[in-house]
Amino acid sequence: MKNSKGSEIIRPVIFGMNDALVSEVALVAGLSGAILSSNVIILAGITEAVAGAISMSVGTYISSKSKVEYYEGEIDEEKKKILLNPSLVRKEIEKIYKRKGFKGKNLKNIVNIICSNKNHCLKELVEGDLGLVKKRFDKPKKEAMAMGASYAISSMFPLMPFFFISSNILTQQSALIASLLITATVLFFAGVYKTKFTGRNWFKSGLEMVIIGLITSAIGYFIGTLLTSI
Repeated sequence: MKNSKGSEIIRPVIFGMNDALVSEVALVAGLSGAILSSNVIILAGITEAVAGAISMSVGTYISSKSKVEYYEGEIDEEKKKILLNPSLVRKEIEKIYKRKGFKGKNLKNIVNIICSNKNHCLKELVEGDLGLVKKRFDKPKKEAMAMGASYAISSMFPLMPFFFISSNILTQQSALIASLLITATVLFFAGVYKTKFTGRNWFKSGLEMVIIGLITSAIGYFIGTLLTSI
């Protein structure tokens, strides 16, 4: 992922949006295929949106918190190593800078400077040796809130057309078509926006998300019609 302001939060936002749209449109299609009333579809959709947002938020929080705990645990191990085995630490610092192309007197001077400062030494061991960078470990609460909000808001897009059935503006069949069109459009633009941070081809990224959404919708609709025929 490219380094850009906001890129640390785009992953849970896009993931939450994608998961919500795909799950909700599959549910809506399945219930429509089962020829259930718009009120049932709306109630089921809202229930799924709330439950899904809570579930995704909790899962994201636990996952993100586990990453932070892992990072902190590795730092504690490196701190102990610096205190108890400085000669081993020195060798590891030398290896890091040998890989960077330093040698001879220059290598020795750099190692001496780094090893003379515990904070610099710790930073080199964590980032250079373990490949762990603190900014990669997002704040659990921030990620969880982004995921939950994205899921809850995005879930409403496939559901919107069914609010107009009771007022006779749309039939159930046209509401389903409108739902698919809205979902496909949002998925496409979500895929396009994602390329701002991933560097992928914008059209392929958008199309990929649309295809996934349409396939799950077709499966949901097929299951709904199948169950009604049993």
